[in-house]
Amino acid sequence: MAMTLEVLVDYNNVREADRRKGVVFVVDTVVQALGTKHVGEIQRILFRVYDGWYENTTPTRKAQEVGAELLAKMPMTFTLGSGVEQVKVLVNAELAYSLKSAPAQHIWHTYRPTYYPGDIRCRDPHSAGCTDSQCPLAAMQYLLKHRCCPKAGCNITPEAFLYRSQQKLVDTMIATDLFALHLQSSRKVAVVTSDDDLWPAIKLVLQLGVQVLHIHTIPNRPTPAIYCGNAGTGYFQLHL
Repeated sequence: MAMTLEVLVDYNNVREADRRKGVVFVVDTVVQALGTKHVGEIQRILFRVYDGWYENTTPTRKAQEVGAELLAKMPMTFTLGSGVEQVKVLVNAELAYSLKSAPAQHIWHTYRPTYYPGDIRCRDPHSAGCTDSQCPLAAMQYLLKHRCCPKAGCNITPEAFLYRSQQKLVDTMIATDLFALHLQSSRKVAVVTSDDDLWPAIKLVLQLGVQVLHIHTIPNRPTPAIYCGNAGTGYFQLHL
């Protein structure tokens, strides 16, 4: 049986400049970061790409674009090294719509708006050095402090228009899949993220004997030593 390495990618944690070049560019960058040293005798690499792929039960625009690119260009054969040291590896990639333990059961509502949480603060712009007595940011400071519009008679509140869209459940999906790979007897996995929230799951599978290739998405940013100081010899840090 061909040896397979699974690579779990927190796609939203990849730098935007890299994502703009396309998911295949990100895949290629990860493969090059692994290099012949970590690919070794591996013959196949499977990428699972995680993000908030569903708004309610409808694929997001990003999911459609990334999925279409993967469908059109994967699988691909990559050649690493040069001369007699060349290694060829077959690479495939998929969107992680579901858990590895339940591939037919898609996890919905993973991209949704989060409205004003009430704990955002704004300094008075004049206290921060603004010399404009009519600074429009003063109205924002009043709105966030008093939770109402400074204009008399206006009943608008921050919750009416302040929100952000964010991915949900992704970290726990990756953590669950890491453990599922251990249960499936995987001896080596790769995780692409610089999010420290995944460290407990990485630590767990390391303790269970799984070798982890942790590929950071932010240059020159390793896992803090307070976390990985006793990670053991099965933990390797790489960078895109």
